[in-house]
Amino acid sequence: MVHSVASSAGLQSSQPGVKSARRAWILAAVLAGGALAVQLWCFTGLIASDDVIYAHYAHALATGRYSLEANHLALRFGLLLPVAAAYALLGISEATTALVPLMASVASVVLVFFIARRQFGLSAAVIAAVLLASFPLSIRYGSILVPETVAELYILAAVCLYLRACENGRTTTATAAGMMLGLAYLTGELAFFVALAVLMEAAWQRRWRLLVAIAFGSFAVMLGEHLYYWFAAGDPLFRLHAMAAHNQRPTAMAFREHPAWRFFRALPHLMLIPSPGFGLHSLAVLALAVLASFMLSIRRTALFLLWIILPLLYLNFGTTSLKTYIAMPVGDRYLELIYPPLFVLSGALLAIVLHKKHGRSLTAAGVGILAVSGVICAYETRASGWRTADVVRLREMAATMKRESGRIVRFEGPSAWAWKGAIEVLDPALLDSTSERGCVVRPDREGLPVCVAQP
Repeated sequence: MVHSVASSAGLQSSQPGVKSARRAWILAAVLAGGALAVQLWCFTGLIASDDVIYAHYAHALATGRYSLEANHLALRFGLLLPVAAAYALLGISEATTALVPLMASVASVVLVFFIARRQFGLSAAVIAAVLLASFPLSIRYGSILVPETVAELYILAAVCLYLRACENGRTTTATAAGMMLGLAYLTGELAFFVALAVLMEAAWQRRWRLLVAIAFGSFAVMLGEHLYYWFAAGDPLFRLHAMAAHNQRPTAMAFREHPAWRFFRALPHLMLIPSPGFGLHSLAVLALAVLASFMLSIRRTALFLLWIILPLLYLNFGTTSLKTYIAMPVGDRYLELIYPPLFVLSGALLAIVLHKKHGRSLTAAGVGILAVSGVICAYETRASGWRTADVVRLREMAATMKRESGRIVRFEGPSAWAWKGAIEVLDPALLDSTSERGCVVRPDREGLPVCVAQP
């Protein structure tokens, strides 16, 4: 009788937790669905830039034609391998090229939700996830094959695992977090500084067992990478040598010059001035995060502050070479990795405001304005910039040639490499350099691709 009463009491006490978890998963699913709908509405796809290079290497992996090259873009296996898997399963196309970043972008919204919920509660989680899902920069790159969106997913998964390890004390969970950080590094080198932030926070909190486990997990991934280079190329430092070769190219040499504006105006200009690429989000969450750092316990915010500060310092002052100073290029997508913690801190602060007098209406209005304006900015900037106009022409060209069983034998002009890479994604069967009959793709007066019969 006593046993049955105790069991009944235990069952009743567990029900609120079960209901809370179920509610959280329902909210996460709704947020994921909303994020996916926004991404599809603001779809960009191919831009005929770095994305076609990544697609080329992923296609080579999927078809067994990959070989190591002294090109740092060919070594981002955290990006290339998932895309290669998508190609192997579903074939190469513009849709499968966008699939991995698209799914990574949606999954990141869910992970931000659970990270913020674990640290600051359900209200903070919803706000943080809504801010990320409506952030123009995240939406813009969510359908473009570049490393940052996928690296963000690995980092968020690592942080989620680390926070769970802090609760249960399991070194296996911490090791998994370290391995995710290693994968993030194999996707984009900037992730190294997020890994450093996690290790610093673990040391500050004196979680020595977890620190060692995280370091071990990261080291295992990096050791596997360098062993692969050793067996495949006889050079365990192949990555370093590939980056050194990259730093000798004219595009990298352009960043040797670093006037004062490069340090103190370039990135602040992107982050502090509202624009279609950043919407109102950036300025708003920077202000909210600063306030949150003063109003919330440092023990709860330290990880997120380090996650923001360390990569930002490297982007602004770091170098890609240890021999000579070569500043990091200024690009909006490199900043994408530092915004999830900004959204989490902003959500935490707004969750406090939510419970003040008139706080619910003020918070709802503020978050609503940010979300709506962000989605509008993303929609207005979709499929624009880079070589998206060229891609529109190439899509039409590929469709026409497929109907007429045509072939492309050669590409000419300064954008020939990009056009060839885009056609490899759109329809690789159109490429036939050995055919005697076919067309040549060359620039017209506006510099856009046009197909002319081979003489």
